[in-house]
Amino acid sequence: MDMIVLAAGLSQRMGRDKLSLPFQGGTVLSTVLDAVREASFSSIVVVTSPLLAPSVAAWCPPAAVVVNERPREGQSRSLSLGLEALSGAEAFAILLGDMPLVKAGDLLALRGRFLARPAGKTALVPLREGRFGHPSFYEPLWRDRLLEADGDRGGREVLKGHRDEVLTVDGEDRFFCDLDCPADYERALELASPKE
Repeated sequence: MDMIVLAAGLSQRMGRDKLSLPFQGGTVLSTVLDAVREASFSSIVVVTSPLLAPSVAAWCPPAAVVVNERPREGQSRSLSLGLEALSGAEAFAILLGDMPLVKAGDLLALRGRFLARPAGKTALVPLREGRFGHPSFYEPLWRDRLLEADGDRGGREVLKGHRDEVLTVDGEDRFFCDLDCPADYERALELASPKE
C-alpha cells in the first residue's frame, strides 16, 4: 500500500510555517514522516513546498518528494500531484503533514481494518459528527475519483458522492487534530506531552 503525505500548505492562519514548528524532538512534519516510515508503506509520496523539499528528502529518504509550486490553488492541487505520482495499481492512504499526533500504531491499525473491510466498501475514513478525518485509505479506483477534487476541500466532496462505498470508523481526537492556528499547535503540544 502506498502513502501520500500532503505537506504544502501556506500556513496562513498559523502566521508562520507550521510544518517546521518544534514537536517532540523534531518538527511537526518530521514527526509525521517518522510515523509513516515506521508503518512500512510500500512507497511514500510527500507533496511539499519548494522551501521544505530539501528537508523532507533528509527526514524521509525513502520518500518520493513532489514539489507543489502553486499551493495557493488549495489542497486539491497537492492531492492531484500526489495521486499522479502513484502507480495507480495499489491501494493507498492519505495523511496530512500537520497531524503529528497520528502514530505508526494508528496507521497500522487502520490499515488492518481497511484490509479486512466488508465487500462493497472501497474506502475507510475516520468520521466524527459528519466530519471526515485522516488518515484515510482507498482502493485504486479512488485515484481517478479524487483527481476530480477541486479547491481547498480536497476529497471531501468526492467522498460524499460515493458515501455508500465508504466504511467509516469512530475517530480518535488525533485523527481530527490538524494544526491550522496557534491554538491548534498549543493543544497538540499539550496532548503529546507525557501525563504525570
